[in-house]
Amino acid sequence: MNYHFVPRAVAVVTILTGVAIMAGWFFDVPILKSPGHSFLDTTFISALCFVMVGIILFFLSKVVHSKPEAGDLISLAATLVILILITSTLISKLIGIDIGVENLFKKERLCSIFSVCPGQPSVATMVGFIIVALSDIIIKCGCRRVRPLFISGGVVIFAMGLVAVLGYVFHNSYMMFYFPGFSSAVSIYSAALFTLIGAALITLGAGHNNLPA
Repeated sequence: MNYHFVPRAVAVVTILTGVAIMAGWFFDVPILKSPGHSFLDTTFISALCFVMVGIILFFLSKVVHSKPEAGDLISLAATLVILILITSTLISKLIGIDIGVENLFKKERLCSIFSVCPGQPSVATMVGFIIVALSDIIIKCGCRRVRPLFISGGVVIFAMGLVAVLGYVFHNSYMMFYFPGFSSAVSIYSAALFTLIGAALITLGAGHNNLPA
């Protein structure tokens, strides 16, 4: 089995999907933001972070395989973008102070279905982004016994995405991680991408020997 194909293919799909969603916001194309009116729009900040995740995943595949130095600065920049945007948004959510990070690039004025704050990603979505960013940092630090943590992060992200997808299938808002007054649901596009990203991380962790045990 080619353990490089899966994560790199997922990386490309994630980047292209993120760019398409951002284009949907810039050019007001509803289908690019969600499949229909009964689905939650994917926020602009989530789309931007998915582009960053795709970049991280692509270079992470190379690092895990042969540990080249090329691309380290690019993936590190992507990781920092995620950490700055998402951690600040998550902290503002938890302390109840709106610092406007979620609308820094694109102002989202209206809440769509299963949304509690315009432009703000689901708490579950933010946690998923942070896990990916931390995985990249752990690899770059060369920490020992990375493999179990690496695979565990992939399992968490995969499970979260799959549960959210099933939530849309069975019309269960709690499975979408929607908690009224606290957290918006995970959008269907985000759920599908997280399922793929989680699978890619598990594939990398299980299939390569360069990860510290």
